[in-house]
Amino acid sequence: MPPVPKIDKTYKMEEYKPHHPQLLVNGTNAPEIAGRNYDDQLKNDKVNFKGKITLLDFWYMNCLPCIKTIAMIEKLIPKYPMLQTIGVNTLDTSEAQIAKIGNFKKKK
Repeated sequence: MPPVPKIDKTYKMEEYKPHHPQLLVNGTNAPEIAGRNYDDQLKNDKVNFKGKITLLDFWYMNCLPCIKTIAMIEKLIPKYPMLQTIGVNTLDTSEAQIAKIGNFKKKK
């Protein structure tokens, strides 16, 4: 059985603030995604959505269900060539946490 990852208790819980985003109409081009890219294989930070099915996976390093989901998604990639996955991490944003992402990716 693999070791259980340590939980980082430095995260602060924030009150949920509901919002109502405007949904896109079918056939509308997806908006561009902005953010830092941590995948060395992706040379360009722009994502091409045309003709592909895109799975957005929201995760952070100390989320055990997230870690399990990443492994499941990795198994889907070779089976479905039209699938592209984008991992979105909005919690690990401090420079200290960002420095850990490379090691996290190697282990998980």
